Amino acid sequence: MKDQRSGKRTNQWTLLLVLAKTGGSLSWKDSDADDKLKKAEAGISKQAQTILGLSEDPLPWSL
Repeated sequence: MKDQRSGKRTNQWTLLLVLAKTGGSLSWKDSDADDKLKKAEAGISKQAQTILGLSEDPLPWSL
């Protein structure tokens, strides 16, 4: 997923790549967990909940 204006990958895509590299786990304390990725997680979670009809967060963060 690329930003159409800049051609760079989106924060959502970056988050998915980080999750893939860390075995699907990312903590708020991790250096990769910056504010942009936290916002991306919120967007992905909301979209997944809407599309899949989920009542809980599909990407819960560990503390």
